[in-house]
Amino acid sequence: MAKSAPRPRHDKVMKDFREAGISAINSKGIDRVSVSLICEIAKSTRPTFYSYFGNVDGLLADIWVSECQDFFKRLSDPGYALLGSKSSAEDRALVEIMAVSHRNPEVAEVVNRTVQVWWKELAGSDELKNLKFAWVIGARLGLLMMIVVDPTVKTMVIADQLLNSIDKLATIKNKVTTDLLPPISDPEAKLETVDQMLLAATVNVVANSGISAASMARISRFAQVTTGSVYPRFPNISALILESFEFAAKHVVNQNLANTRDGSFGPDEFGLFVIAGLLPRRKQWRNYRLEAHIEGRVNKPLAKRIQLSNKEVNDQVSQALRKYNIPEPMLIAATHLIHSIGIGFSLLFNAGIALNELDHRRITRQIVAIFEKAAQKTG
Repeated sequence: MAKSAPRPRHDKVMKDFREAGISAINSKGIDRVSVSLICEIAKSTRPTFYSYFGNVDGLLADIWVSECQDFFKRLSDPGYALLGSKSSAEDRALVEIMAVSHRNPEVAEVVNRTVQVWWKELAGSDELKNLKFAWVIGARLGLLMMIVVDPTVKTMVIADQLLNSIDKLATIKNKVTTDLLPPISDPEAKLETVDQMLLAATVNVVANSGISAASMARISRFAQVTTGSVYPRFPNISALILESFEFAAKHVVNQNLANTRDGSFGPDEFGLFVIAGLLPRRKQWRNYRLEAHIEGRVNKPLAKRIQLSNKEVNDQVSQALRKYNIPEPMLIAATHLIHSIGIGFSLLFNAGIALNELDHRRITRQIVAIFEKAAQKTG
């Protein structure tokens, strides 16, 4: 009787599945990864997959545990190639795994622990290190998350170089207090119409569970209206998602601009907005925006909405920043830095890094000073 073929080695099987998972995330988006797709890419069987990982969440957690240390080293390397590196696909997959951890307990239990240990070793208790690494790494994470949705964010690499040059912090006499923080909040509606109720409900459902878990029935239940009342207003879930992003982004942008003093947007205002944006009253928006970017990489209409929203913010912020005589390329980089920092800080904060306890005015002042100094050299 012929001998049976030897069983592949354990580490080879695991490696093949991990590589298949990373490939699937990059090609389909993390919420469209399935056991069937992974097995097809890995050229293996479903029983074999289940015996190793149990489910897709188990594979995501395993990919993170296996690859996160190298990911951390790349992120904290001053010479890290933000664009076009050999590890780009792997890094994008890992940042998406990090992004879904806020709604995935099996992934969160490994992401949060490893990120917190890494951060403690990286920055310790030194405020300069904490703030500098927060901004460098936050901006890099944000870029990785955004680049496949809005390619114009690539101009942020100029800001990355300048952030790495920071070697001191501005001195702030007055401490951050609640009354100094802008009174910003999550997207909310007056709930005067069913449309508003449905849009607000969509933001909440998506922020809590992701776009892939949203449905007309679930959203209507959250809004406490009948499913039948949804369809005359929104023909399908895709249309409702698009409108909910428009609703949420408009609320946040208008509120942010209304809270800048005399229409200005100086370094202190930015620093205070960063802190306020990490408070519980902006949690839904933080997670909703993450989920929109997860979906936007495979949903062209949503990506277009995100791009238009980013451009609107960029145009308004750049007008306020022109008083610093920043050259156009650096000005564009600065506006994209605002977006990438928002995304990156959401990821780090969800993982348990207490960025809200830092005085971000101390570094935003330095950032503006560095931009002005660089402007003088190029001018």
